[in-house]
Amino acid sequence: MKRILILILAIVVMVLAAVRINRPKHQHANMVFVEDRIFVSSQQALPVEIAPEAILGSIEEVIEPHLTPDQNGQANFDCLGADYAKITNGLGGKSGLAVLVEHEWVFFEPKEP
Repeated sequence: MKRILILILAIVVMVLAAVRINRPKHQHANMVFVEDRIFVSSQQALPVEIAPEAILGSIEEVIEPHLTPDQNGQANFDCLGADYAKITNGLGGKSGLAVLVEHEWVFFEPKEP
């Protein structure tokens, strides 16, 4: 009887450990790191077209969604090669970045420290 209880307990512990290991990690908001600063997606498209000469660069590296970018040209969502431009009159008149995500310019706000 004791052996059966120990066996059942061991199985329960292994199942709980497997569930915990397979649990997805928390995903942060879409973020990019540009000019030594983090910008967070507003998830809203900008109703403007960005002039080619305003483009500062493109996303060079994509990291895991649960991480925070910490190097210039890095993002934590699938946007490798996406162009970005600084804008001074974004949503609500705020300054930030426009990032070309799936053929739309999306407004990214600077993250407050």
